[in-house]
Amino acid sequence: MNPMLSRNRIDTFLPRRRSSDRRALANAATMATIVALALWMATPILAAGRLVEHSVPAPSIEGNLLGIPSERDVAIYLPAGYDEEKDRRYPTLYLLHGIGDSHTTWIQAWSDTHAGYATIQDLMDRGHQSGRVAEMIVVVPDADKTCHYTDSPVKGEWGTFIARDLVGFVDREYRTLPVAASRGIAGHSMGGHGAIKLGMLRPDVFGVVYGLNPSLLGWGADVSKDNPHLRGIADLKGPQDIAEAHFYVRAIIGIGQSFSPNPDSPFLTDLPFEPAGDALVRSQPGFAAWQRQMPLYMLDEHADGLRRLRGLRFDSAFEDEYPHIPITAMAFSQALTERGIEHVFEMYNGDHRNRLWGRQGRLYTELLPWFSKLLIAAAGAPASTAGAPASAGQAAAPKAASAGKRGRRLSPRKAQATLWDSAISGDLVKVRRALDAGADVNALDTRDNTNGRRALNWAAWHGQVEMIRLLVEAGARIDEPNGSGFTPLHHAAEAGSTAAAEVLLELGADRLALNRFGHSPAETARRHGHERLALLIDTID
Repeated sequence: MNPMLSRNRIDTFLPRRRSSDRRALANAATMATIVALALWMATPILAAGRLVEHSVPAPSIEGNLLGIPSERDVAIYLPAGYDEEKDRRYPTLYLLHGIGDSHTTWIQAWSDTHAGYATIQDLMDRGHQSGRVAEMIVVVPDADKTCHYTDSPVKGEWGTFIARDLVGFVDREYRTLPVAASRGIAGHSMGGHGAIKLGMLRPDVFGVVYGLNPSLLGWGADVSKDNPHLRGIADLKGPQDIAEAHFYVRAIIGIGQSFSPNPDSPFLTDLPFEPAGDALVRSQPGFAAWQRQMPLYMLDEHADGLRRLRGLRFDSAFEDEYPHIPITAMAFSQALTERGIEHVFEMYNGDHRNRLWGRQGRLYTELLPWFSKLLIAAAGAPASTAGAPASAGQAAAPKAASAGKRGRRLSPRKAQATLWDSAISGDLVKVRRALDAGADVNALDTRDNTNGRRALNWAAWHGQVEMIRLLVEAGARIDEPNGSGFTPLHHAAEAGSTAAAEVLLELGADRLALNRFGHSPAETARRHGHERLALLIDTID
């Protein structure tokens, strides 16, 4: 057989590519490249915020008996728009860590399991990009491992550190909206306890609260005399034995130094239980002191604080390793319901930590959207409508700094009246609008039945803490007397407003100033039956 013939015959069975086929393939490859490039260009680039770390002075814990440093590490997440919109202010979320943890729990990934959703900065960036989460500043402080954000003469005043020292630092250093309605607080476990407690005690500072698996809301299960591990208390001969004790023994001593502190005790606490043979029994005064620090038993005294909140929410997992948490969370919800206090509570499938992170974790699906919905972002607009990107079908927020300038400009007379009235009501937006329109922050209110008070006097009299800060920042003279010779501190003392007095003293008010009757602020407080406030004014540095 002719080899050439054979080859030609074989070739007839193979497909031949014509020049038109080759052109078609080339065109298809080019089109695929163009489509891929277009898709890549159309994919939104994830707008990233940035994390800033500080060492923040904590005067509230100076001099504690355990030598805990009074300079605290704090991480602050700034949203992507913070550096671009220089006149915009943002709501703020304070995020508290749990027992035995540190602030790195929130800002460093536990593992690569939830890549892209494993840190608070991940969740904020992705949440804002998707329209799920509003832009806000997130503050993550490092606290003592067992402090439960409670004031103590042994461990230091950790609640005050968060509500006064840290909030004051952040509001001075960053463009926040310095009002409770724009400031939220949340935490996990011990941090959840702290968030709820600070919501009860300081609704003038924090307006929205979320507790993730909050611990020690009350007595129950492993936090009771029935916990067999606590019998290890009997084995302690001195402080040197604490480090080798069971976790529950170490925890009860550490927490006790905050809940039932006793500087004269070998363990610096009055423990709530003591051994009795093979069992434990309640021990006083420790048991009663612990109970006074548990939100479930604080309700009757501080229910009004919770009613002032814009939002209160907490949750618990069915399989929590610390069984007192679901028990006491349900009891706390029931107690709130009985008192008519609005709140959201839910149980979910999970344990103490395993449903927090990830695309379907509760931080991303529940907690951050909750604050986005309720925190005020600008001029009365919730963060969910003020902070979400326009691509989410929501209008972009007006800039907070210019929010007061919308609408018709106030006349000078109207601006002045608005300043005085809004200092009373606590409406920061209207005050900014009045100041923009030329209102005099130090003018005497000479209208009928006003006793010649200035805006700062009105704010002090009505306990408007954030208003006081705003007015002083705007130039209000802190010791300027009104028509009757009363300084703002006198008015806070007369009204019995401890919060107003504290912030005025923090800002440098003269506690020895005399009114026209020759009375100091402390004397004024005593004359109106506010002995504890008088003592505070007398003794503060």
